[in-house]
Amino acid sequence: WYGVTFVKYALHKLWDLEGEPATPMLRGHNVSGEFDRAIMRLDKGVKKQVRYYANYLRTRNDRIKLYGIVGSTDIDGRRDL
Repeated sequence: WYGVTFVKYALHKLWDLEGEPATPMLRGHNVSGEFDRAIMRLDKGVKKQVRYYANYLRTRNDRIKLYGIVGSTDIDGRRDL
């Protein structure tokens, strides 16, 4: 459940989009400090690759729209796996 929230926050920061990113809240806690530290720990090459794709934004006003899609599986709740 960290995934989509972190990616949206990190892209906003790394792509230097206008305005402040939405405060990342996970299970009722502000995790912006944790996310900022995680972004700082990313490998320099990874940051460079992510920043490359900012060139494909139409404007710096673009909103990042990512959605996590989940569903049940046949193995949910199985403890033997």
